[in-house]
Amino acid sequence: MKTSQVQHLVFTCLDGAMIDPNPTALQEVLPAIELLRSRNIPLIATTIKTAAEILPTLEMLDYQDPFIVEDGGAIYIPNGAINVSFNYKKTVRQWKVIELGTDHAIILKKIVKLRQDHRFKVTGFSEMGTGSTPMEIQVSAEEIHSAGTREYSEPVIFEGDAEELQRLQGKIENYHLRLKEREDYFMLTGDHDEGSAVRFLIQLYREEFPEKSIVSIGLGDSRLCTPLLHAVDQPVLVRKMDGSFDEEIGKRGLKFTRDPGPAGWNQAVIALVTEDQEA
Repeated sequence: MKTSQVQHLVFTCLDGAMIDPNPTALQEVLPAIELLRSRNIPLIATTIKTAAEILPTLEMLDYQDPFIVEDGGAIYIPNGAINVSFNYKKTVRQWKVIELGTDHAIILKKIVKLRQDHRFKVTGFSEMGTGSTPMEIQVSAEEIHSAGTREYSEPVIFEGDAEELQRLQGKIENYHLRLKEREDYFMLTGDHDEGSAVRFLIQLYREEFPEKSIVSIGLGDSRLCTPLLHAVDQPVLVRKMDGSFDEEIGKRGLKFTRDPGPAGWNQAVIALVTEDQEA
């Protein structure tokens, strides 16, 4: 198929895969970003963080494409990025916001009901008093403050064994919520994930480019990126900074980067977009 008949879309988990804690890592991804811009290929970042948390980084990159926040809770589309009509109910500066998630206040009310009606020991971060919590795990004042700024999700601590956790999962489904395990806590969201937001955008771009074949590429470095990787045509697993790969991710057709972190991300994007297997 001729390149002119193809419209690539590049989706990426932002943290770890594209950006690591080292600020100089931004320089490592610039060649790929510049290539995408020169070919009018959207770069769509996804993150479990809030829009407020990632906008400073995106502004450093002069970011001009849609991005997905809070596990697919919302899609931010800048003015002029997509010309076909789509439904949205709010704007934030130059961004039109498509809200797919459940309102944060509603999630908090459902947490209260889970405790009151079913006696689950589950507590949201934003419910905790700064510096004090009945849980053994330490939750910092910064984490508590960050939870309070969320719009479509809530980090929670759960106390209970595996059997009780299974019971909680069943009840949560009845509340049209999802409980997603992180390293030392859980994230409670509406009935969505990054994959559902990715698929929504892919369909929107099909309408934007009806004469072209849409080819979606997705990059991530951990199991948290699994919904994204399962939603695209070509998933890419980025090597972690210690040289390893997350073994919990399995998908037919998965490609792997040679180098770790942002450098590997940069190489993979260039190779896939240019179809240069040596890049």
